[in-house]
Amino acid sequence: MKKILVSSLLIALLIVSYGWINSSCQTKSVKSNLPKVVANPEVVLSDNDLLQSATPEELGISKSKLKEIDEIALHSIRAGAFPGCQILVALDGKVIYQKNFGTTMFGNNDTVRNDYLYDIASVTKIAGSTLALMRLQTMDKFSLDKQLKDYIPELVGNGKFSNMLIRDMMAHQAGLVAWIPFYQKTLKNGKLAPELYKTAKANGYENEVAKDIWLNSAYSDTIYQRLLESNLTPGKHYEYSDLGYYFMKKIIEKQSATSMDVFLKNEIYAPLGLTHIGYKPLSWYTLNKIVPTENDKTFRGQQIHGHVHDPGAAMLGGVAGHAGLFSNARDLACIMQLFLNKGKAGDKQLISEKVLEEYTRVQFAGNRRGAGFDKPTMSKKGQTCGLVSAESFGHSGFTGTFVWADPVHKINYVFLSNRVCPSAENWKIRDMNVRTNIQQVIYEAVLNRTKK
Repeated sequence: MKKILVSSLLIALLIVSYGWINSSCQTKSVKSNLPKVVANPEVVLSDNDLLQSATPEELGISKSKLKEIDEIALHSIRAGAFPGCQILVALDGKVIYQKNFGTTMFGNNDTVRNDYLYDIASVTKIAGSTLALMRLQTMDKFSLDKQLKDYIPELVGNGKFSNMLIRDMMAHQAGLVAWIPFYQKTLKNGKLAPELYKTAKANGYENEVAKDIWLNSAYSDTIYQRLLESNLTPGKHYEYSDLGYYFMKKIIEKQSATSMDVFLKNEIYAPLGLTHIGYKPLSWYTLNKIVPTENDKTFRGQQIHGHVHDPGAAMLGGVAGHAGLFSNARDLACIMQLFLNKGKAGDKQLISEKVLEEYTRVQFAGNRRGAGFDKPTMSKKGQTCGLVSAESFGHSGFTGTFVWADPVHKINYVFLSNRVCPSAENWKIRDMNVRTNIQQVIYEAVLNRTKK
């Protein structure tokens, strides 16, 4: 009887022990169920004239050093800075790091992949409008030294904007206010004004603002009229503004005799073989491969997905000079590499070297900006890490995006995230210095590489 009792106790103890061990393993599994790198073997993005693949070791780069990028990205996701991201690093045209982290939204299981598109927000300023202007200038159809009245007199007339220098506008020192919340005057008691919006596309309502929201097409004229009536700051001093790029869209379309999105596709993206960058992605891409942005509670009253996040760009139908482009990291890196290659891809010279040099240099003393491009703040901590060269250039975007190219160190860095999902009030990406900390790791890895 005692033996039976002892045996029963031993069995019970083993069962309890197994349950504890199993429970402990499950707990560890839960703890380890954190955002991780998505290998994504089924989506292979091929090499082209701008970017080829290489291992870090082939270029003397420490692979273990680049692992610090993984740690920063994962820590940022765990801290709630953004749901997921794409990161790409190329050195001298060779991709040495390309990884995706996290998911498309907090709480879902849709892991970020190489072929997913992000709303790149103000990075559109260089990958869209500035790129188009450089192409037009290469074609002798545009000059930074002209005034608005030289290109669009029918819009600006003889008013205060007519003599505005385009170079001043592109360097953000034309006296324009930062932005205008155009959408606010289309609301009544916090709701979309029914005389301006319809729930389906109709004659005269062809500007798609979001899912089942179509704005009266004529309201584009109202936007420009309000812009022309806005106040100007006297004197020439740097103040970042989206508004100049509304005019750049008009200039590009007039000088190219086509819409801006079509011009960019025909003249730049298609010749480069880029298939993951463009405006209005729902017209050429699948929704489930487009990363959502904000749950817009103040204007459109819905989760923004597949439509541009910026309200002004949305009200223009999704195509604008300051915002509207969607891209994955690879295609955006190709654009940045085109700049590093002095406008050349293979045997195609899409942008003249002289034009590229003009746009990427500082335009005015006391103003760090290039023409369209941002430049580093060399005297103090700014939007880049302290190791970038003075010749480097790039741009950041409100949605949590960042691109930077350095012709001295031959570094091409792209970071895409949707930090505005679900709320644009989430500024952890900035407060944690996520993008600049990653850039610091990249430069340390490159500058300390083994020479071959």
